[in-house]
Amino acid sequence: MNQIFSKINIYCKIVYQVDRPDTIYKRPADIFVATFIVSPAMNIFKGELFRENKRLIFHNEEISFDVGHIPSFPENSEVHADIRPEDINIGRDSDNIIYAEVEMVSDLGAHKYIHCRLGKTGITVRASKDANFPPGEVMPLIIDPLRLHLFYKEQDLDGRQTFISAHLHTLRASGMV
Repeated sequence: MNQIFSKINIYCKIVYQVDRPDTIYKRPADIFVATFIVSPAMNIFKGELFRENKRLIFHNEEISFDVGHIPSFPENSEVHADIRPEDINIGRDSDNIIYAEVEMVSDLGAHKYIHCRLGKTGITVRASKDANFPPGEVMPLIIDPLRLHLFYKEQDLDGRQTFISAHLHTLRASGMV
């Protein structure tokens, strides 16, 4: 496979991230890059993180799920827990199940995008072409903590509030960035 670019520079008055396309996809530096880089956009859940029995839990008015272990994070702070449609699994074999009501199905031939509602929050799931979830049906979704992108509120250099990735936050806390 030929690759046109070895690095991408994402900017809008300021440089947000410069890296290889696969790195930007896997580890976006902030919420702007995460929502800019693919279509359909990431599912974004706004809420808080707290510890429960040595595990980190994401919680908002509509959902609560285990996000695993992150060595350094600002506890009880506002976060965005984001996950790509292709990283959500359909099934019941997990402790991290959420239930969402199907609103619409976009059949693209090779796969489907199932657009659901989780309380007031919309969520999009990529499913196989054989998936059969008609509108109105409630479907079980599995959130894999290893596929989540966590973003913490921080003030940028211009004094604006922004959300940076947990990975970047951890690197800064360790003095590596």
